[in-house]
Amino acid sequence: MRHHIIAVVLLVGGLLVAPPAWVDDTGITTGDERFDLTAYLENLDRYQKAMTAVAIAEGGEIIYQSYNGMASIEGQLPLDADTKFRVGSITKTVAAVLVMQLVEQDKLQLDTPLSDFYPEVKNAELITIEQLLSHRSGIFSFTDDPEYMDYMTESKTREEMLAYLFSYDAKFKPGSQHEYSNSNYLLLGYILEDITDRPFSALVDERIVKPLGLTNTRFGGQIRPQDNEALSYVYGKGEWQPAPETDMSIPHAAGALVSTAADLTTFITALFQGHLVSMDSVQAMITMEGESAGGYGLGIMRYPFGDQVAYGHNGGIDGFRSHVSYLPGPDVSLAVISNAMNYGLNQILIAAGSYYFEQPFAVPDFTEKPIVLSSRALKKFKGRYGTDALPLEIKLWVENKQLMAQATGQGAFPLTPFADNRFKFEGAGLEIVFEEDAAFVLKQGGGEFLFRKID
Repeated sequence: MRHHIIAVVLLVGGLLVAPPAWVDDTGITTGDERFDLTAYLENLDRYQKAMTAVAIAEGGEIIYQSYNGMASIEGQLPLDADTKFRVGSITKTVAAVLVMQLVEQDKLQLDTPLSDFYPEVKNAELITIEQLLSHRSGIFSFTDDPEYMDYMTESKTREEMLAYLFSYDAKFKPGSQHEYSNSNYLLLGYILEDITDRPFSALVDERIVKPLGLTNTRFGGQIRPQDNEALSYVYGKGEWQPAPETDMSIPHAAGALVSTAADLTTFITALFQGHLVSMDSVQAMITMEGESAGGYGLGIMRYPFGDQVAYGHNGGIDGFRSHVSYLPGPDVSLAVISNAMNYGLNQILIAAGSYYFEQPFAVPDFTEKPIVLSSRALKKFKGRYGTDALPLEIKLWVENKQLMAQATGQGAFPLTPFADNRFKFEGAGLEIVFEEDAAFVLKQGGGEFLFRKID
């Protein structure tokens, strides 16, 4: 559920990953002809890079879908079109739609202060509903609290979650900047319930699911593989390992929905066709408040792909990663959901976009094997590196015979050698190639950046 945009990278749950999804900075991928997307997705599963559900819809009709991997590895239950995944923060777009519906019904205003509902939150009298929607409230995100990892798998009441939120100091003056915070949407979910006197789960069902005829979307609970619900996994010790299971009472409107790739395309298409809120409300949702908004409107993110612009949201919870977006020009929606990811989600999105637009795409060689380099060989790469292209530095060091990297403001991540001077972090689709003059080229998401050694 965490998304902190820093330069060209995102910090999601502690992982360095590619630029905002659908990004290809050059607008062109390399290769000679339209590639086989299905074979690519099958290979992601075969080589333990990702298990995926992918759907592309045009004019609201599914024109491509692919399902690869297992809903339950232990039970040998394969993914299919009806397998339900946790979709994490895509829930925020649904919650934002519900808020805009109440605004249109004059039951709530975008400039209503948070103090009308929860005056105990720091700066509540200065925080508006609109600032909650756009992550400009300054409220500390509860998922950044070190205690969060200790209680995330336990059931929590509304009162218990509010106690956490009331205890946090403000991070910045409301409206002065943008910073993604799950606390914003937890509060919005509670406010929706306060106004309507209905549970958030019922609001989703009554106002989104039933009107659109969605068959596999609902508020999540304990995962039941026997009901075709996917478990999630993380990669470790050379295989997929079961991921912890967040109790869904905790994320609530910030990330508690489950859905399918097909249902997500139906939802996002209906939203942008004006079937859930007015087109004026849609326009308000996709309006980004300057560069400091971080490419975030009211429950909506913006993603460039070549000369196209897509609108949607990413999600991440436990071992699940998800994305849904809509391109108004060609009237196309795309959904990718994964319950096991040892690769860059952004790379999969670029692949799917390249497939639809019939652009060439450089398919990775998943058969390539890593090599082993001695600590002595690795130590020559140690140091701090910088680039004129980006406002960040990357520090490299050796730890337990492993070359490690850490970018400014990011968590550390390992670099795996595939040649004497070439390393990868496949979890982010990132490659570093060292040159002879104390420099390296960082390749990620279609971009290449030259870093030179500072010290």
